[in-house]
Amino acid sequence: MYYDFVTNVIDVLILCGSVIWIDLSLNRKYSHYILGVMFGLVTVIVINNRIVVVEGRFFDFRHITMTMAGFIGGPVTAAIATIISALYRYNMGGSGTMGGITNIIVFACLGSILGKYLKNKPKERPLLYWFIIGTVMALILLLIMIFIPLWQSNSASVLRVVAGPLLIITPLATTIIFHFYFRIYNFFGKASILNKIINSSPINLMIFDAHGPILVSKNLKDQPQDPLDIEDLFQLKDTEKTWLDTREQQHREIATKDGRYFDADLSSFQMPSGQYACVAIVNDVTERRLFYEKLVKHQEETVSILESMTDCFVAINKNWQVTYINRAGEIAFGKSRDELLGQTMDEIHKLNGTARLHYNEVMTEKRTVTFEIFSEALGNKWFEISAYPTETGMICYLRDITSRKIAQDEMARLDRLNLVGQLAAGIGHEIRNPMTTVRGYLQLLGEKPDCAARKHTFDLMISEIDRANSIITEFLSLAQTKQTELKLQNLNDILIHLYPLLEADAFTQNKQIKFIPGEIPHLALNEKEISQLVLNLTRNGFEAMEERGCLTLESYLQDDQVVLAIEDEGCGMLPENISKVGTPFFTTKDNGTGLGLATCYKIAESHQAKICVDSNPSGTTFLIRFPLLSRKMMK
Repeated sequence: MYYDFVTNVIDVLILCGSVIWIDLSLNRKYSHYILGVMFGLVTVIVINNRIVVVEGRFFDFRHITMTMAGFIGGPVTAAIATIISALYRYNMGGSGTMGGITNIIVFACLGSILGKYLKNKPKERPLLYWFIIGTVMALILLLIMIFIPLWQSNSASVLRVVAGPLLIITPLATTIIFHFYFRIYNFFGKASILNKIINSSPINLMIFDAHGPILVSKNLKDQPQDPLDIEDLFQLKDTEKTWLDTREQQHREIATKDGRYFDADLSSFQMPSGQYACVAIVNDVTERRLFYEKLVKHQEETVSILESMTDCFVAINKNWQVTYINRAGEIAFGKSRDELLGQTMDEIHKLNGTARLHYNEVMTEKRTVTFEIFSEALGNKWFEISAYPTETGMICYLRDITSRKIAQDEMARLDRLNLVGQLAAGIGHEIRNPMTTVRGYLQLLGEKPDCAARKHTFDLMISEIDRANSIITEFLSLAQTKQTELKLQNLNDILIHLYPLLEADAFTQNKQIKFIPGEIPHLALNEKEISQLVLNLTRNGFEAMEERGCLTLESYLQDDQVVLAIEDEGCGMLPENISKVGTPFFTTKDNGTGLGLATCYKIAESHQAKICVDSNPSGTTFLIRFPLLSRKMMK
């Protein structure tokens, strides 16, 4: 009989456990009505064992099944299970019918009460609590057996048989079944939450092990592209890979065959089986990746443009430090990019007051400014600087305008020459006519006997008129606008022809002259004008030197130009006077007219040549640079 008690309670535990598993694993797809039928049938099976204690009285553990029916399914489930099991018990008959039905009803109600107050707080109840509940259930059952039906002569015999097993087995079975329920409840509750998160989360989640996916979120399954190949994405085909065993978080970038890009954040964990699995958050970053690639391409194009610029481009932060400089900037400052980055503008080149003032305007007032500066630190060059404010500081464009400045100075000089030419053309002929008349009468008066005593005075007056006439002649040469007639010839031939005259001038002044002819090609020249240019420059050189000084003439080929260099050993020019050379009427001589060099510049211009001046305290060198003729012109 005691063996039957044990087998009966085992049946109760197995059957109730099965119903609990079905109910929780199916996430309550079955209603309370079906659950009530299931517990009713379980109770019928338990009652059907008929463990006879004494004649007409038998015993089972239906009170546990009915308690679990009310606890798990609530009043509706308990009521259905009560009806089914009570009808079955009634049909069985026997002297304990009323007691058996009362047992069913009482424990169905007890289970409903326990479910209402204790079901949602499983973690707060230790095992001892459920053992006590089981003991109370056993005591309640003993009371029912004693008083319902009313006292019978065999009640004492029944109690002696079942009291001990009932007080031992019921608390143990109750503890086991309730503990099992809450363990399964927590397990399926967590699984349900995880499944809910995976299926309803907008985040693309995936759980997989070395054999493939375990759980994949609905959002990831619904991606429009082809299904992701987990093995290809996470390299699971290589059995030697042990990255699943690591607890460190990992980040993977994935490119699929259809041209899409994914980022995956991976985290491994150990499953109850001891094997490792991995949870991955997979994000489709195709649009972001394509945008980034497009942005990088634009940045590369921008950098390429900046690097190919001939103007210097510099980016400066709020601390006045250089954060970017292009190749032209490296060349302009004469330093590598690594040397320039991080330096301040003052460290790169000393800022003058004008530059500092304008830069401060950009930084403080957020204004765009454009200005010009002359920098000795950057090779005595002129720069046009355009500075623009930015959120992080400012950017500057530095353009070398030295050649433009030289051209502007040249244009100003030519304008002055044209002005002189216009004046000469306007008044030259009008002045020479009356001067010719005056000179003629002075010659006649000087020949008369009455004026013989004043002849010296007349000669002085005639010489001054001749001097004035020579000045007017130089004026008229500046005003000459007709095209110079050029002839293909060699510059050395003209110099050789002039050399005896130049030697005579040097000899009379106790000075020396040296001519070094180089191998040069023929040029389109006007011999008369070139002779005048050489005579003017050599005589200026002689006048600038002391006795026994040496004047050197040299011709040579340099940078596709024929160069005529005339070098004296005088005291040189003042720096402020060099820029004025060639200006009409500018002279440092006491008796000079300031038209000789102006004429030289006019002649050079008609030959498309350039005159450069290099002067220092040891002497002055005039460099006349003639362009070479093209092959077409030489033919």
